[in-house]
Formats: sequence, structure tokens, C-alpha cells
Amino acid sequence: MYLVKTIWFASNKLACYIHPTDNSKLSQAELLVIDEAAAIPLTNVKAMLGPYLIFLASTINGYEGTGRSLSLKLLSQLRKQSAGTSKTDIKNSAAENILHEDIRIN
Repeated sequence: MYLVKTIWFASNKLACYIHPTDNSKLSQAELLVIDEAAAIPLTNVKAMLGPYLIFLASTINGYEGTGRSLSLKLLSQLRKQSAGTSKTDIKNSAAENILHEDIRIN
């Protein structure tokens, strides 16, 4: 079973699921959240990157963490690009947060 589309309305804002191959639908996006990005082919993840705020979440160890190209290639590239930006240029900077403990929601 696949989630096809979920829409929430809040203060005239729209949030919906977009399939990784439908990156052309992101032209009006202000925020993109990619969960389990390692499970998506790297070329598709790169195609989704744009001028909007992006959150990439992924497991790099264990069962879900089989897509090592995300951490080895894409994150390395983003770190290099971000290293050249000034601290005041928040719009084009990258921030990274690594969790070493599982998040369990009951």
C-alpha cells in the first residue's frame, strides 16, 4: 500500500505528498520534507532540491539505512557547498543534526 496524496489545510497553506519522481510539482513549494531519503534514488533526491527550505531525514544504519549514497555523496556535496556561505547567509546554508538514539513513538 502506498500513500498517494494527503492534504491538510491550515491558514490557507497546503501540505501534500508528492511522489519523488514528480519534482516538477515543487515549483510553488516553500518547504520540502523528505523522510527516509536514503530509500529514494540519489538522482531523484538531487532533482527535488530547490530554492525552498528542505528537511532531509534518513536512517543510515540498520534495516532502513541501506542507501549509503545519500550520506556518502549527497551530504558530502551539501557540506562543501555550505562551507562557502557566510554565517549571515542562512538561506543558502546547510545544518546537520545526527541522532544517535532511536526515536520511539508509542
